[in-house]
Amino acid sequence: MFNSQQHATPRRYLYTAVGVIVLAVVSLLSDAIGVYLNDGRHEFLNFWHFFFSRIFNAGVLWAALSFDVGWLFKNGRLTNWYAPVIAILAMECTLIVHYGLGVLIGFMDSRIWSGNEQWFIAAVVLCGPIGWLGAIASRHDFFGYSARFTLPLIALVESMYKIYLELPCTMSCLDPDHISICIVSALLFVVGIYSTIMVIRSISRDRRTHS
Repeated sequence: MFNSQQHATPRRYLYTAVGVIVLAVVSLLSDAIGVYLNDGRHEFLNFWHFFFSRIFNAGVLWAALSFDVGWLFKNGRLTNWYAPVIAILAMECTLIVHYGLGVLIGFMDSRIWSGNEQWFIAAVVLCGPIGWLGAIASRHDFFGYSARFTLPLIALVESMYKIYLELPCTMSCLDPDHISICIVSALLFVVGIYSTIMVIRSISRDRRTHS
C-alpha cells in the first residue's frame, strides 16, 4: 500500500502552501487593481482592468497548480489516490484564501461565498483528475507521456473558449473587454502551442534516454 508519509515530505507541503498563497493573492490583486483602474471613463484603463483580471484568473493557472501539486506527490503508480486528494485540498484552500482575503480587505462582501459555490465544486470535479495526471506525468510510458500534454491542451481549449464563447458577448470591436479577450486568447494560444512543442521535445529526449 502507498505510504503517504514516505512520499509526502514537509518540503512538498511547503511548496504546495506557497503555491496556494501566491495564486490566491495574485488573482485577488489582479481583480482589485483592475477595479481600481476601471473608472468607467478612460477606455485605456478599462482595458487594463479586463486584461489583468483575465490573465491572472486564467483557468490554466489554476490547473497548473493542481498539476504541479500532483507532480509533487507522485509515486509512479496509476492508482495514486493521494496526489489528487492533495490537489483538491490545495485548490479548495486557494479559493478560501482568495475569497477570505477579499472579504477581509473589504473588496468583497460576505455574499461572495454563496455566489461562487460552483468553483468549490469545480475544484473537486476538475482539479482532482488534473492532480492525478500531474502525478503520473513522470512515468516513462504511454500514460505518463500523454499526461504531459494536459496543461498545453487546457491552454489551447481556454483560448478557443474565449474566442468562440466570450468574445461574441462583447459590445463592439473597440470595446476594452473585446480587445482584452483577443489579446489574452492569443497569448494562451501561443503558450499552448509553445508548451506542446516543449513537451514533444522532452518526450523525445526521454525516450532516447530510457530506450
